[in-house]
Amino acid sequence: MDKNLGRLTLETVRVVHQVLIKKNMTLVSSGLGLTQPAVTFHVKKFENILGRKILSRVGNNLITSDDAQQIIDICEGILRKGSDLESYTSKKRDMRKSIGISADVIASFITHCPNASNILERYQLVVDQPNSLSSRFDSGELQAVFRPIDLAESPPDLAVDVPFRWAGSSRLRGRLTEDTKALPIILESRRSIYATMARKALEDIEAPYQIVAEVNDFEALRTLLEGGVGYALIPQFRSEYLDVEPETQEQSLRATAKGSFGFFHHKREIALVEAMDLFDELSNVLAA
Repeated sequence: MDKNLGRLTLETVRVVHQVLIKKNMTLVSSGLGLTQPAVTFHVKKFENILGRKILSRVGNNLITSDDAQQIIDICEGILRKGSDLESYTSKKRDMRKSIGISADVIASFITHCPNASNILERYQLVVDQPNSLSSRFDSGELQAVFRPIDLAESPPDLAVDVPFRWAGSSRLRGRLTEDTKALPIILESRRSIYATMARKALEDIEAPYQIVAEVNDFEALRTLLEGGVGYALIPQFRSEYLDVEPETQEQSLRATAKGSFGFFHHKREIALVEAMDLFDELSNVLAA
């Protein structure tokens, strides 16, 4: 006897269940994407395990045994349990730790991080704006977050300084005259960490300015900057993705703003050694 005939599998149960309901090998093979010999094999295996026939053929018709409905019910119970097990196994596979990454970092991460694919296999990345990431981290939805640090908050143990520069297009400088009293400034949303940094930098150099636009995504910022609408404070690593000059010739904006990024993590969820490894990978990306 073939030893495989004694092993009951979910595939066999699935085939027998359909055969007992449809009583037609052709329909079952078509519906399950199997050959008719394969369907016959599974029925034979089930009958071998059960120890008796569950089907007989009379002419072109298949006749089921008297307890066919009971076998159908048992098969359905087994298939439900099998589905529950598959869902549980899938859930366990997907229970990776969720790491939030500031949206402005993700392009550099994909471009410059040599271990990006390894990180993507081990963690589920959540890309969002810094303020949203902070809220999701505080609620426990994210196990760790890599984002810019607000000027008013205490930096985490894992933090790195990042140079910020005022960026502007040559088109904009052509529009400015000696009569210009206020510099046109683009802010990344009123509630953005970057907006707070920009206002602080402007206050430090005591430059008169006018907010000409507020944006909440990088593509909008890119469009306005490259179109010469105004100046914006950006981290230096972002400049390679913009067709603008990070070192503006506007004398009032010569000063460099100070900024930093931090890796915030729930210590019960991510051990310090693991956090340090992730921080090293991500902070190196900012220096690329």
